[in-house]
Amino acid sequence: MLQLLLESQALTFGQFTLKSGRQSPYFVNLGGLCSGRALTILGEAYAEVIMAAFGGRFDVVFGPAYKGIPIAVAACEALWRRHGVAASYAADRKEEKDHGDRGLVVGAKLGADTRVVYVDDVISAGTSMRNTMHLFNTNFGCKVIGAVVAVDRQERGTSSPVSAVQEVERTYGVKVHAILRMRAVVDYLHATDVGGTRYIDDRLRDEIDAYLRRYGSE
Repeated sequence: MLQLLLESQALTFGQFTLKSGRQSPYFVNLGGLCSGRALTILGEAYAEVIMAAFGGRFDVVFGPAYKGIPIAVAACEALWRRHGVAASYAADRKEEKDHGDRGLVVGAKLGADTRVVYVDDVISAGTSMRNTMHLFNTNFGCKVIGAVVAVDRQERGTSSPVSAVQEVERTYGVKVHAILRMRAVVDYLHATDVGGTRYIDDRLRDEIDAYLRRYGSE
């Protein structure tokens, strides 16, 4: 999974301005995973974590628009192909459609008895997750039993000393599982060549360490 993120530049290093305004030395963007091969590997990685965390005890994999949609679709395909679990996918609309296929979501129908696994690339400030929980609580009453992200950035939220992931967990009682955790990724890439490339040298490691001292959280 890590090699896929690197070769697809879904994980890159440099100087990036985040939505929060922070200047980050790394950036995660799964939007670059758009080939059949990449989506297959991605879906299998999500499916493995979903099965380990929840078994087959869920009905729908929900991905927030827009980046979460292909994640949810790829995860559902892999869940069926690799695990025989017939989950459905759903996603929100940016704006409610008032003609044709009307409604607030596309994909599976949601109701009070629907058990949902939420998937996304990262949880930075937790905005997408909060919007999803508001959508569910206001319109459908379905239960989010857990969440899976590709990378836990292990950073504090914007309004508390705990991480954005921990904020979500405490606010909604939803456990967030990550395929990769940023501190472990940094340790590995500083010590190991991947595909003949050392992605994190001593200078970049110092920059990342300084960033995590300022914004990081376990």
